[in-house]
Amino acid sequence: MTLPDNESIRQVTLALPDGTEATITIKAMSVVVVPVPPRPRKPGEVYMLQSVTPEANLEISVSLERL
Repeated sequence: MTLPDNESIRQVTLALPDGTEATITIKAMSVVVVPVPPRPRKPGEVYMLQSVTPEANLEISVSLERL
């Protein structure tokens, strides 16, 4: 599976004491939010620029299998 540069998948499998196997999958996708400043209303007004804000979307799934 090929993922875009801004996506990452991690998977961990754990054996639980009761013999169940838990597989946890975490899929992270980074998102950059660029705030759009309001337009100047008249000539000479300052146009403020803001820096980008990094955020991430996480998708977490757990599957259980009795061994």
